[in-house]
Amino acid sequence: LALLIIGVYLGDSFAIWKTFGWFVTPLTFTEVLVVRGASYLLAFLNYTVGQGAIVYFVKRSRGVPILRGTAAVLLVMGINILLLLLLTTLGLFVNPNLSPALRTVIYVAYGALAVYITLLIIKPRWLTARPIFDVLFSAGLVGHLKALAVRVPHVAVLMAFNYASMHAFGVRVPVAQALLCLPIIYFISALPIAVMGLGTSQLAFVYFFSSYVPDATPEAAKTVVVTASLASQAAAVVIQSTLG
Repeated sequence: LALLIIGVYLGDSFAIWKTFGWFVTPLTFTEVLVVRGASYLLAFLNYTVGQGAIVYFVKRSRGVPILRGTAAVLLVMGINILLLLLLTTLGLFVNPNLSPALRTVIYVAYGALAVYITLLIIKPRWLTARPIFDVLFSAGLVGHLKALAVRVPHVAVLMAFNYASMHAFGVRVPVAQALLCLPIIYFISALPIAVMGLGTSQLAFVYFFSSYVPDATPEAAKTVVVTASLASQAAAVVIQSTLG
């Protein structure tokens, strides 16, 4: 698990490195590794605060204006949500019994995405004149697709991490089921309704994976799944704190 957490860190840093290099300012991969590792400590308080450390770094080291750096962070965060939304949509077709509330959130997210794409295409003057939207509009649709592509390794390693954790605790979920359900869990965890996704992600893990604990009562199966989820999250905190 520790090795996979390092893989998540490398995948995340790679995506940030490419995205900032394309749309803000060139950085060395070593610089990104250092600042992303340090930002983990702030991210435990709030993910946005952790991303703010990157903005501060490019301001101090490259003279990038705060608003331009902030726009790049918004792009990175938006791409994360977009990738999870696309993968979650695939899971919806396989799991038709998902709660209506989650479906509503996804439909609203697609509505917001449609508005965003429309704005990228028409580029209204009242938005393009604002510095904080400079990076988003200069990236365009092609730039967003490039940023989406370099984010895939990060999410792929993250899914491998949770899959390995479940199997380590005896949750024998098939690979295909994990690929379809884990993005939904990540999407739920990304919603601003719980600190570090605690509680919401555990409920989602139980909902999707408790049936894959062999020879266990329903209550015991839920306990195993929650343990696997919490243990992986605790391992991540320890490794990421050390990196920080």
